[in-house]
Amino acid sequence: MVKLIGPCMSGEAKGKLGNILIFKKRFSTNVVTRYFRPRNPKSPAQLISRNRTAKAVAGWKALTEGNQALWNDYAKPFTRRGFNMYVSKFIIYMRDNAEAEPASPFLPG
Repeated sequence: MVKLIGPCMSGEAKGKLGNILIFKKRFSTNVVTRYFRPRNPKSPAQLISRNRTAKAVAGWKALTEGNQALWNDYAKPFTRRGFNMYVSKFIIYMRDNAEAEPASPFLPG
């Protein structure tokens, strides 16, 4: 992995150059890596994880703005965003309750 110190083809390069290089920013540092095709594991555990995440995101989108604001306020002391806290708690709830979804609306607390 090569770290960029100066500009490489532009001030801040992002994206893929053909099937040769990938330009990205990592921890506020510009980085160039060799192109690779990302793996797409379809193991049972990965499919369960994707399903939980999809349900959590759909749950967030179904919340009213007021309930989203409650999550944002709840997450502030943890220096997190409401969306991230909601998804995290939703996934943990599903994991601990045999894949059952929490009651709607799922509120912090």
